[in-house]
Amino acid sequence: MAISDRTRKILWGRSGNLCAFCRQLLVAERTPHDAESVVGDECHIIGEKPTAARGAMGVGKNDLDNYDNLLLLCKVHHKLVDDQPDTYPVEKLHKLKSAHELWVKERLSGNPGSVPKVKLLKRVDTGKDLANIIDGSHAHIFEHDELETEAETKLVAGFLGNLEDWGEIWNHLDSGQRVEARFNIASTIKEIEATGFLVFGYRDKRKMKQKLAGEIFDWNVAIIFVVRATNPAITELGDLATLFSQTGQWMS
Repeated sequence: MAISDRTRKILWGRSGNLCAFCRQLLVAERTPHDAESVVGDECHIIGEKPTAARGAMGVGKNDLDNYDNLLLLCKVHHKLVDDQPDTYPVEKLHKLKSAHELWVKERLSGNPGSVPKVKLLKRVDTGKDLANIIDGSHAHIFEHDELETEAETKLVAGFLGNLEDWGEIWNHLDSGQRVEARFNIASTIKEIEATGFLVFGYRDKRKMKQKLAGEIFDWNVAIIFVVRATNPAITELGDLATLFSQTGQWMS
């Protein structure tokens, strides 16, 4: 069984022509000398063969080319998730896909001509400050600048992936474990800064309405950006380094 044209159109459409991992455009523009280049892959979450990444779960299944088992990734992240199947199990890839497609849908459904939002994100350079952002968060928005090397990709991907994991279990950690977690986060921030990136973030409180009961409640969202120190959106307000955005592209 092969991926059908209909499935392929749905996958690329809902993914917005972007890698679900790093959100890099997956069709490079044509040049005066060459046609466009497709730099993305239609990846199987459960591998087609038993020996493939996560393939043991697909034994006996004949629906592995269906939309639910496909994920759109750039070639770098396709190799990453297949080389590290224990780090990126089936459940985690499904969550990645759902979060990315929701992100694309929210941006495509934005009101044309609306006034762009302005956000100031404080620079985060300590494990304690970053832990305070992810502690008790119900969801997250993680973004980053374009990554140019495989080393940068692994560093930033690992950092954001770990933050997601810490956020999910933070409330279950004891005091000692939280101290160790803050130290590990701080160490990674220093490593990121040494490669020419800075971390910015804050915690946003949004109102959510429960459909069945009609109850309105607070929904805490951890918002983290990893950007190059040369990013022109960074500005200095007194002694405070902030990330300044007027485009509305980074925030819903």
